[in-house]
Amino acid sequence: MLIAALTVLLLGAAGAWVAQHQVTRNEAQKVLDLRETRDDLQDKLDIAQDRLEEVSAENEDRKSREADLAAAEAAVAQRENEIGTREAAVTATEQQIAANTIQPGRWTVGTDVEPGAYRVAEPVVGTRCYWKISVTGSNGDDIVANDFGTQGNLSVTLSEARTSSRPTAARG
Repeated sequence: MLIAALTVLLLGAAGAWVAQHQVTRNEAQKVLDLRETRDDLQDKLDIAQDRLEEVSAENEDRKSREADLAAAEAAVAQRENEIGTREAAVTATEQQIAANTIQPGRWTVGTDVEPGAYRVAEPVVGTRCYWKISVTGSNGDDIVANDFGTQGNLSVTLSEARTSSRPTAARG
């Protein structure tokens, strides 16, 4: 009986040891699995951090380009403003020149042309530039002054007292 009791005791102890050893072995496998999962997650985290650094660098580059673009747009807007101002000045000068330019035809001083001194735009190189001033209402018959231009920069002064002018095209 003692042997039987010892056998039962030994078998029970062996069973307990095997059961405990089996639990420890299962726990060890779980630890290994968890370490493998941790390592996989660490690799993914490293990849994500590298990508974050790339995206951050790209974002900084984009911000720099946007700042450069904004500066260029401001420079263009300033140039447009300057050009608009110059264009307005040029337009005003062109309008003044047009208002003070006498084309071939019959014109009345004070109505069609302003009184003042007028000069050909370019020097005359021949004798084919004729102008005359006549009394209003005379259909050009009462000539006050005229000239059949010679060479050079021809000019004429018109006033209200001399009311009709009929220049022809000055040709060289």
